[in-house]
Amino acid sequence: MSVVNHSHRELTQLLLSACRRAREVILSQLGNREAWTVVGRGAGGDETLLIDRLAEEAIVEQLKQEGIEFVLISEEAGRTSFGPSPSVYVIADPLDGTHNARTGIPFFAVSLAAAEKPMLSSVVAAAVVDVVGGEEFYAAKGEGAYLDGERLVSPRKRELFEATIGVSVSRSPRAVESLRRVLSRARNVRQLGANALEMCYVAAGRLDAFMDLRNRIRAIDVAAGCLIIREAGGVIALANPEVALREIDPQLRLSYVAATNKGLLEEILELIEGFSKSSSP
Repeated sequence: MSVVNHSHRELTQLLLSACRRAREVILSQLGNREAWTVVGRGAGGDETLLIDRLAEEAIVEQLKQEGIEFVLISEEAGRTSFGPSPSVYVIADPLDGTHNARTGIPFFAVSLAAAEKPMLSSVVAAAVVDVVGGEEFYAAKGEGAYLDGERLVSPRKRELFEATIGVSVSRSPRAVESLRRVLSRARNVRQLGANALEMCYVAAGRLDAFMDLRNRIRAIDVAAGCLIIREAGGVIALANPEVALREIDPQLRLSYVAATNKGLLEEILELIEGFSKSSSP
């Protein structure tokens, strides 16, 4: 599949429009108790909440209104084609940070990526929108990453002892143990609870690094963040670099470390046993 009808920059704008529409729907549902009702089980095996379904439907409707034919890949719907001749894959996490949204922690986002093939290595456009704050992070392959129109350039120099890092270690004692030496050396450690948005914070230099070693996060959830980090000049390492070349589906999970610069990434990887030092995707 090739992106024949839209440039990478145009795809980014289409994704932003869809993110904005999903954001409006999510904001309208936050005070509605029924929004947290379980309405089924998604293709990834987890329960689907009404708010998830509504956000995904908003994304689909916006993209259809824009006249784009696409294949949607998401945790809820799995893989679904829209239009007789789809020209792009849209990889969607309609609500990144669901637990935060449900409990009133104002840190959750809509995350969308567009790809020529259903793989992390083929993503060409990305958008992540902070639902509460309204900040818009986006990138087009080869054209840089941006935050609300301002170009992002990841800091090039910072060592671990002076770094603020983000982690995701919930329900994973093994991940905590793997990161023990990293955690003991970092200046500050944060767990914010929304992978896509935390990756964007790395791209913006708000976090110097972010890591999730639980092998639970879905490739769907990080597809947009990977491109945004890379286009900002940051770097990412996958525990299994081959994952970047596998077809994305709701079951594909991974572990990764992202950092603002190669030196910091290498310093972190030296402290994690058994982690591949190949950067990707």
